Amino acid sequence: VDGSTPCPSLTITDSIGMEVPNPDHLLWYMIDAHLLRCITATLTPPIYSTVLQYQNCSEIWSSLNKRFTSLSRSHIHQLKNKLNLVSKKLDTMEEYLSKIKALVSQLEIASVIVEDEGLVLITLNGLPSENDAFTTAIRARSETITMDDLSSLLCSEAIHLEAKHKMAAEPTVAFSSIK
Repeated sequence: VDGSTPCPSLTITDSIGMEVPNPDHLLWYMIDAHLLRCITATLTPPIYSTVLQYQNCSEIWSSLNKRFTSLSRSHIHQLKNKLNLVSKKLDTMEEYLSKIKALVSQLEIASVIVEDEGLVLITLNGLPSENDAFTTAIRARSETITMDDLSSLLCSEAIHLEAKHKMAAEPTVAFSSIK
């Protein structure tokens, strides 16, 4: 992964001087391909898109290492500001929660832990006014709520609000009785 075992040559010269495929090259390539899949399977889509151009796992590892070990305080402050300013706007609830999760993941990579209580407050603050009743109910709770529980409740609330909007948008048909 770190490039300490370079890729063997594609061919070698056998005992009679003929160029033949190098079995070590195929083995190295298979191991590298497996490691590459393992690494990329753990990346979030935005991070994955930054490593697409690399051909082997040591290139990806080097890129990720440079990117995440050199996180400066200003970058951490920038991520925290983005998290504090995140808002739902026209996003679906799932998209909104995914944006929050992505920012929290980036902060965790930089060894910054965001506590659930603060994350709940940030999430509630980013909701539009149509969620005011829900937000008030969550804030009025005497016990704390985890982010996982809040996410589930928010998705449920979004479904409820969507159904409510759909019903309000459907035209009503008035029936008159004929006598």
